[in-house]
Amino acid sequence: MMRIASLGLLTALAFTGCDAHAHLLHRQSATMKIEGHTANILVSVPVSAFDDVDKDGDGLLSPAELAASRDRIGKQFAAGFDVAEASNPVQRRLTWAVSPETHDVDASVDYVVVMHRVFFASPPRNPNVKIDLFGASSADAKYIFRASCGDREEEAILGNREREHTFFSSGAPCKSEIIPAGN
Repeated sequence: MMRIASLGLLTALAFTGCDAHAHLLHRQSATMKIEGHTANILVSVPVSAFDDVDKDGDGLLSPAELAASRDRIGKQFAAGFDVAEASNPVQRRLTWAVSPETHDVDASVDYVVVMHRVFFASPPRNPNVKIDLFGASSADAKYIFRASCGDREEEAILGNREREHTFFSSGAPCKSEIIPAGN
């Protein structure tokens, strides 16, 4: 039940600000929304960034290949993506890969959207993101990563040369509304 509720929340987050007739999340983009102790993260990762998921070698994942590779994708994502903050332990709670297609659910895709949720021991002030999930083509060599926390927003470009970024490090630290449990 918790996994379904979490997936629903992350799916709703994905549609926030996205073109309703487009994909769940645009290629080579990522978002992180911080609320209290929680960071909800979406990353569009090219299929070629993962090993042993494209079984027929066509560069695409069919719905069947995605379903069969979901655990493998989750493990490889966890090895190639990290969000952390000094002296603020993080606990991973959810990693789930889905197709970016919102209309043609039977379509094969060349990237997947990974929904990832983490909890920090205390509300993060300056989270650091590291990524090492780049695809085979030059088009897959960078991500546009947007983060939000309360009324603050920041964008960074992460790529082969700059694989990490500390968000909200300039100016006042990130402060988000803490939502009491049960509300």
